[in-house]
Amino acid sequence: MSKKSPSLDRQLVIRLLFLSLLSACVMLAIGVWIYQDVNKRAAQARQRSAQEHYTNVIADLERNWGREAFNLKTRIESLQFFDGVEHQRDQLISYLTSQGSSLEFPSLRIEDGKGTLIASFEQVRRSVPKVKFLPGQESAWVYDPAQGSLFLVFRQLIWLGKENGYLLLFKNMDHALLNQHSYPSTRLSLWWNGAPVSSSEGADGLAATASALSKSGAEARYSRLKWSEANPDNTPELIIETTSPPLLNIMQLAIPLGIGWVLLTFAAWAVIGKWFALHIGRVAMLGAASKNFIKAKSFDASIASDLEKARAEIDDEISALANNSESVMREAGKRFVHSRFH
Repeated sequence: MSKKSPSLDRQLVIRLLFLSLLSACVMLAIGVWIYQDVNKRAAQARQRSAQEHYTNVIADLERNWGREAFNLKTRIESLQFFDGVEHQRDQLISYLTSQGSSLEFPSLRIEDGKGTLIASFEQVRRSVPKVKFLPGQESAWVYDPAQGSLFLVFRQLIWLGKENGYLLLFKNMDHALLNQHSYPSTRLSLWWNGAPVSSSEGADGLAATASALSKSGAEARYSRLKWSEANPDNTPELIIETTSPPLLNIMQLAIPLGIGWVLLTFAAWAVIGKWFALHIGRVAMLGAASKNFIKAKSFDASIASDLEKARAEIDDEISALANNSESVMREAGKRFVHSRFH
């Protein structure tokens, strides 16, 4: 004996619930795809913009520093601090001290052609590392492991009264420099040989960047830029990290998708559910007419009413079945009456 199936009404509710669940899963999948795609594209756009911006910033900085190095060399030469009088070298130190914060290079050395130190100046009491230049080289990088400081050193040929020497100008690539050239929602850090040197957010920024780089998926939030593409093997690396939140957050996407799902579900229940309910009711009227006919053994007004409700003034297969059922019932009713009297 076959197992009795649920009623058509219950089957309708089950299928509509399944349809609602399926549409929710589809909405969720679409939402996840939109969220990831939009934020990925936004992050890539930010990275491209940041790389272009800081490529120009680096070029401007080196150009300005090179120009300032030449101007300082020219001023020192014009003031004749090296005409052979010993005390005038002290005047050079006094002159540099008087420049205060306007001096672009807080540390400098003046050497003769053999590399012997003639004069030095430091705004902050710290020793600067020895740096070697290749012939014709005008700038070089030098790292001081004792202080954990990285310097960009500019070399200018300078007249010392009797011979040419070299003016070495040290630019410290410290936290303050990066902070000066960062912009909101961006953290800069400078790395030398794979080790962090300075950050726009200080020591805390170095720790935060190192922690972020160790996490999976961090590539989407930062980009790397060689300070000098001309000599990529002997140049620091600038890491530009985006700290701003995603362009599209969960709630911005969840609310419209949730509203859309509710409206879609309501429309499905209102349109499809109403349509199914109508036809299920018509089929139920056919069933009621059949049961009443079996009980009454004759075609009466109640059966005719049930069949009329089954037709529902709709010309379709159910109406055709109702018409056929009426014909069969009328004929069977006549035969039953005839057999009863004979």
